[in-house]
Amino acid sequence: MTWRPRSITPWHMRVGADGRTYDPGLIVECELFRDGLDLTTSPVWQIAPLTRLARAEIPALVGRGWHVRRVGETEPCAVVIWVMLHLFGGRLVSAAPQRAALNCSNRLLVVTPELIVAVRGAEPRHAFMHVADIVAGTRPNPRRRAPQIPPGDLEALDALAL
Repeated sequence: MTWRPRSITPWHMRVGADGRTYDPGLIVECELFRDGLDLTTSPVWQIAPLTRLARAEIPALVGRGWHVRRVGETEPCAVVIWVMLHLFGGRLVSAAPQRAALNCSNRLLVVTPELIVAVRGAEPRHAFMHVADIVAGTRPNPRRRAPQIPPGDLEALDALAL
C-alpha cells in the first residue's frame, strides 16, 4: 500500500493569543491495511501497552486499519483499527497507563506506543481526531482521584483555619 496525506483536526482546539480557538492544520500520512498480519508486524502494535487478551484477539477482528505517521518521518506514530466483530463486552484492551475497555459501542481503536484509546462509533474521522489530539498535544489529561488526606494532616489544616 502507499502512504497518502490526510488532513486531521483535533477534538480539543488550541487557543490563540486573541482568545479564539484555531485549527492547527495538521497533516499526517496514512497507509491502509486490511488484515491482522499487517497489524501484528507494526512496530507501534508490538510495543503498545495492550493486554494479553487484546494482543491475541484483536488481529483476527480487524476490518481495516491505518498506519499513521507524521509527514517527513519513516516510522508510524499510531495505528487506527476498525474492529469488525465485537466480542470484548467491556473487557480491557489497555494495560497502562490508562485503562481502556472495548465496549459494544466502540468500533475503533487508536493505538500508540504509550496509549490506547477506544473510540465510540464506527466513523474513522473520530479516531483520527484523537490521533490529532495526541500529535498536537491537546489531549486532556485523564481525571484522577485525589489521594485521601491522612487524619493528622486534617487536624493540622483545621488548626490553620482558626
